[in-house]
Amino acid sequence: MKTVTEALIPLLQSSQSPRIVNLSSLYGRLRYIPGDRIKEEMRNVDVLSEDRLNELLQSFLNDFKERKLEENGWPTSICAYKVSKVAVSAYTRILAKKYPNICINCVHPGVVKTDMNCNTGELPVEEGAQRPVLVALFPDVAVGGRVAEVEPADGIASDSPPSFPAREEKGPPLVLRASLSSLAWRDSKEI
Repeated sequence: MKTVTEALIPLLQSSQSPRIVNLSSLYGRLRYIPGDRIKEEMRNVDVLSEDRLNELLQSFLNDFKERKLEENGWPTSICAYKVSKVAVSAYTRILAKKYPNICINCVHPGVVKTDMNCNTGELPVEEGAQRPVLVALFPDVAVGGRVAEVEPADGIASDSPPSFPAREEKGPPLVLRASLSSLAWRDSKEI
């Protein structure tokens, strides 16, 4: 993810409406990291750098190999998934700070039926895929690298454009509601 993003940033910077949508998860929230020191480092985007994030992830890998997750403040159940999603969210915030001219967000697609969860998810893949697409199509709305919980308003046609929140820097995960038809309305009015 990081390598592809870095390779595409020069191209994105030449766009009139550049945006990056990273896939995260509700497990990308810091509440799933038990260690206060790790939480604080991941939370403080003013200090957290890509290099420091890489060091933290290497520390996780070392602690995993040495079976020291619990004693060093890492999650112990589905630990790799949780840490990877917290890292995606942290990296998204780092990028959002580094490139304020690019609308950079991460989104929780929902609990989607995939091979990873033995198809026990709540949503079909098609519905989970709508969520990052909706965030990619939003007007310039950024949630400051927080995980956006997108709730498509299925089957609702709208005669008025969708309303979107202004840019925000802090706060709990943002719930965004929109339908593809309302986004199509916005786009057709701009043409």
